[in-house]
Amino acid sequence: MGTGTGRRRSLGKALVLFFAHAQKLRIITTDPTLGLKMERPELDGFRTAGADEIEVFQTRWPVGPVERLVFDLALYTGAVRVDLVKLGRRNIKDGILSCRRQKSKVEANVPVTSEPKAVIDRAANIAPAFGLDRKGKPDTAESLGNLFRNAANAAGMVTRLHGLRKAFCVYWPRRALRHTKSPQWRGI
Repeated sequence: MGTGTGRRRSLGKALVLFFAHAQKLRIITTDPTLGLKMERPELDGFRTAGADEIEVFQTRWPVGPVERLVFDLALYTGAVRVDLVKLGRRNIKDGILSCRRQKSKVEANVPVTSEPKAVIDRAANIAPAFGLDRKGKPDTAESLGNLFRNAANAAGMVTRLHGLRKAFCVYWPRRALRHTKSPQWRGI
């Protein structure tokens, strides 16, 4: 969706509310937007990261740097940026990574399998959060997104963090069932 389409849609919504309110206050007698239908643009949505893209990123960023840590946490937890920046060792207990989702307030519990465990074990154990900026402070959601975008570009990957979240939803259930004796987790 281009910015023009989004702006027109937002303006249309604002006008509908404006005229409805003006009619309620009896400033106007008839609402000129009554019955007006806004056409929704057709969107493809965010691309889901494919196995080939995941492999390309993992080859370019081997276990160790923060770029790989962000990638693996996003891929293996399905967390969004705002939740990723809060994840740390304190969220892991008995092999389960737990966090309360900021947007929905739902508690999410994901088993820590061998893949993310290898990355987490190599991450610095000096802060409440895994992701730290260059000054050693926890990242913001925006800076984490920028870091991942730059790392994805360097790897030649088109997908962004949301595409990893979608990949988690597609691929994780099969992987989790293969790695845990009893799936005691609720999806994110």
